[in-house]
Amino acid sequence: MNLKIFVLPLFLLSSSCILAQDATGYKNFSGRYNIYGGELGDTTEPKAGDKKIAIELDSKISKEIFDSIGPDLHGSQVCVADPKDRYRKKGNIQCVRSHDGSYSCTFGFDMITGKSILGSIC
Repeated sequence: MNLKIFVLPLFLLSSSCILAQDATGYKNFSGRYNIYGGELGDTTEPKAGDKKIAIELDSKISKEIFDSIGPDLHGSQVCVADPKDRYRKKGNIQCVRSHDGSYSCTFGFDMITGKSILGSIC
């Protein structure tokens, strides 16, 4: 009997905490990253004074970003391997919609200065 009196309020309290976390609007996502030194395309081991991170986001969040940063770029502005792919860029965020329907977005940060940098090269 005493256990029920203790468990019910604990359950209600934990449920309200879960609901409060969901109500923030934050969503889970996945992706991958690389911490490196040097420059993209010529990376080295990171060291004091030279540490950067390149981030690639999964297809679901990449689609949301791609849809938000349009329009498509064309000609010399395009950074895609296949001409059937669509490319968009805003600042240092680059997104591609592949002709197979998948999405990918990349960006990076210089971890020493905190400044935004590109997360991939062509």
